[in-house]
Amino acid sequence: MSLTKKAVWKLLVIFLIILCSDFLTKWWTIASIPLMKHSPPSFPYGGIVVFKNWIGVSLSINHVTNFGGAWGMFAAYHTLLFVVRIIIAALLLMYLIFYNHSERRQIPYVLIIAGAAGNIADVVLHGCVVDMIHFTFSGKSYGIFNLADVAIFAGVFSLFIQSLFEKRVSCHSQGYGR
Repeated sequence: MSLTKKAVWKLLVIFLIILCSDFLTKWWTIASIPLMKHSPPSFPYGGIVVFKNWIGVSLSINHVTNFGGAWGMFAAYHTLLFVVRIIIAALLLMYLIFYNHSERRQIPYVLIIAGAAGNIADVVLHGCVVDMIHFTFSGKSYGIFNLADVAIFAGVFSLFIQSLFEKRVSCHSQGYGR
């Protein structure tokens, strides 16, 4: 199934909204919040409080840099990680354009590609990924992330949920799982 002109425009608009939102939040973070090199021992860890202790959850905006992947993994392989990100984003884009047969999966793929593009642009512009969203749960600090990471997570989660539903439908329609 090839993408219609209308679908291409819709997906392009979604891509640009995510990419621009990610860029603007990172720009604002860099311009407004000092880089968190050493974290103060308590909330908001040198950042800006968004909300505190709402049902045990707190949120602050902090400016940190990440030279690796999720939670700083593979930071020692910064260049290799950069190349792998580009390859994966390009392969996903090619899959979306040429091989994807499901209209329901178009937006999740665009979310992942836009998130990857935002983090790739960060590495090109800043030499690292800028993260800022910092949750704590019951006083325990969770990983700090950005809007590009949220888009990637939302896309992957959506694909996962869709695959669970599709498998259940296909197994049930073939008489399995009774």
